[in-house]
Amino acid sequence: MLSPKSFLLLVILCCFIKGFSQTTPTSSKSKKTTIGYYLSHTPWTIQLGGNVVDDDGKPFKDLFNASKSWNIPPYPTKLAIDKLLEHGWSAEFCLVYNNYKTGKTINGITNDASHLFMSVDIQGKYHLNNIINIKEWFSPYASIGIGYTYRNISPYNNVATANIGLGFDFLIYEGFGLNLQSLAKFGIKSPFIKTGSNYLQHSLGITYTVGQFADKKPFKFGKRRYGFTTRKSKFHSER
Repeated sequence: MLSPKSFLLLVILCCFIKGFSQTTPTSSKSKKTTIGYYLSHTPWTIQLGGNVVDDDGKPFKDLFNASKSWNIPPYPTKLAIDKLLEHGWSAEFCLVYNNYKTGKTINGITNDASHLFMSVDIQGKYHLNNIINIKEWFSPYASIGIGYTYRNISPYNNVATANIGLGFDFLIYEGFGLNLQSLAKFGIKSPFIKTGSNYLQHSLGITYTVGQFADKKPFKFGKRRYGFTTRKSKFHSER
């Protein structure tokens, strides 16, 4: 019988396989269905921002107790690269740095010194504009992924995590936007779900999207963001 840890990893892997398999062109008759063409004709989004780590050992209680449990560096600490896929999916690679401050609650104990925190994550994001009618300037999404967290404070120095979360993209002007995201990160350690290596991570960042659709139209937000997956897109109409 699969352990809870193995079962969760299997579910996450299946979700990624399903999402990425939908993005693979089915026709080999046109050069526009090659991977190279696909990668160069869908947008990339770059994000620079800040993050909050809530690692007080109570991930579902006192969610907004910023004074006691939120670790918030006063400078940019998040770098993310997001690649638009098909059928509402995108994939994100993210690097985050933080610093556990003195006096903050870390896993139920008041921190007595500054400690380093770093995380690396790969997320699959499903944008809800693909299935519901939402204003073009607003794009909510759900995410699932895996990651690695390093803390130079015991006992959870090196931990693999399974991540789930919600986020929102807001268009500002001509490719510039804002991203707001919250992730619940579950340490893949025993006892799974109840381990003290779980934590919450929130982030706010400025985004810039580069690249154009296959029909050479400028990047549009919301439902038009996925316009290249519709029948009107040259990428699909020529298949």
